[in-house]
Amino acid sequence: MKIAQTPQEFYEKDQYILANSAYASSPWVVPAYKGVGAQNEDNHSFNYCLANSRVQIEHAIGILKGRWFSLREMRNQMRDDHEIEYFVSWVVSCTILHNMLAQIGDE
Repeated sequence: MKIAQTPQEFYEKDQYILANSAYASSPWVVPAYKGVGAQNEDNHSFNYCLANSRVQIEHAIGILKGRWFSLREMRNQMRDDHEIEYFVSWVVSCTILHNMLAQIGDE
């Protein structure tokens, strides 16, 4: 994927992705602390906040997948950058429609 090969094309100086501890740290990726580093009080607090954020994100993804069945099998269909761009547009469209429906009370 192009984003992994040339992340500087996609992120500005102060932008980054929060990740779990399975990912390596880089200027664009800030993973959770693991091992001895996780025992530091500040790092433990960071991991706690990161975990809480992930729960909320996973919940939001679940809501979208519950409403838009087309989102459920996307991961298995992405084979190249063009398809990834298409699916990003699809997810954004589903999110916008979800928010519009939520505003008018159609849950």
